[in-house]
Amino acid sequence: GSSSSCTTSGSSSSCTTGGSSSSCIYRGQQQQQPYYQRQLVLAAAAAAAVAMPKTVVAVMGPDTCSEAVTTAAFDVGKAVAEAGHVLLTGGRSRGIMDAASKGAKAGGGLTVGVLPGTDSTGMSDAVDIPIFTGMDQGRNNINALSGAVMVAIGIGPGTAAEVSLALKAGKHVVLLEAGEEAV
Repeated sequence: GSSSSCTTSGSSSSCTTGGSSSSCIYRGQQQQQPYYQRQLVLAAAAAAAVAMPKTVVAVMGPDTCSEAVTTAAFDVGKAVAEAGHVLLTGGRSRGIMDAASKGAKAGGGLTVGVLPGTDSTGMSDAVDIPIFTGMDQGRNNINALSGAVMVAIGIGPGTAAEVSLALKAGKHVVLLEAGEEAV
């Protein structure tokens, strides 16, 4: 199969194609993020689109993060919705999950939350369709496999596990605000 790999740093970027998986990494300046986020997310979603009525874009990230990273997640969620895609997150009311879901709602989109528990405790109020797994961190595989593409914003142990599972499954992955330790 065809794939792509993009690396963007500051005001320059490079992309290559080939292999069986793809990944995109952005390490630029804060004022450039919304443009690059929109372009990376939309390009990855288009490249990964499968024969589904709606393309599901999984947005993953830690439940604690800086305000800048939270803003990036909101912008990505909004871009996903405005492109007509369905947003899937871990569904919780913290960090990347909450910010991306709120962004998708602001963009008029549909949100799905794959939750660790068996009820709505700790669920984002921006989740339209909750999926209660009762699996705690075991839900990472569901998150990794359910999207046509994954966008990971920030990095933490759970996010790293989801990225690894998505790559192992041959999914397209976009890394934003992940830092050097993720590369």
